[in-house]
This record gives sequence, C-alpha cells and structure tokens, in this order.
Amino acid sequence: MSNEENFDIEKYLQNPRTKFLAEEYKKTLEREEESKLLADDPEMAEMAKEEIEEILKLREDLKKQILEIEKKEEEEEQFPNELILEIRAAAGGDEASLFAAEVALMYQKYVERQG
Repeated sequence: MSNEENFDIEKYLQNPRTKFLAEEYKKTLEREEESKLLADDPEMAEMAKEEIEEILKLREDLKKQILEIEKKEEEEEQFPNELILEIRAAAGGDEASLFAAEVALMYQKYVERQG
C-alpha cells in the first residue's frame, strides 16, 4: 500500500485535465473499502475478492492515465513555443485551396529556417 501513499490524489483533483480520472480513482478507493466489508461475510468472500481484484486493476489503469497526462503537461512546459496553425480554404473553390496550400508552405519554410 506504500505505492498508494506516494500518489497524491488531491493534487490531481485540482488539475482540470486529471480531475475526472482522479474522481474515478477516489471512487475505486471507496468501492474497495465496501468490498472489504463484504469479504468478512463467508458467503460473499469469493465475490468480494474478485471485485477487489477488478478494482485494483481499474485503479492501476486510472493511475497510469493520470501520470501520462501529468508527463505530457511537463513536456508542454518544457517546450512552450510549440504552435498549431490551421489554414483553411474559404470560399473560392480551387483557387482558395491553392492559396491556402501556398500559405501553409510559406509558414512551413519559415519555421524550418528559424529552427
């Protein structure tokens, strides 16, 4: 359980990108506690054991997803100058498409020269 102690769920509840997953993670903690109570009943023990295994697997998947999002955020902080530029052809048919392609090529060449 020491692995769970290092995982600060409150931190991820504050982040809008990880909030949903963190809430689901927290629900799995509650479900596990409920299942442990059922495990005390001899008739329900086997079913509770299976549910706990499923919960642990789900929680591990949620944790991986949360950590991947956090890793991507750290990468975005390292490279803040990245930009996505969308160029669309408006009214004008083929001429507009050709012009949009030329503008896109112009920006691409400019970025390549700037490094």
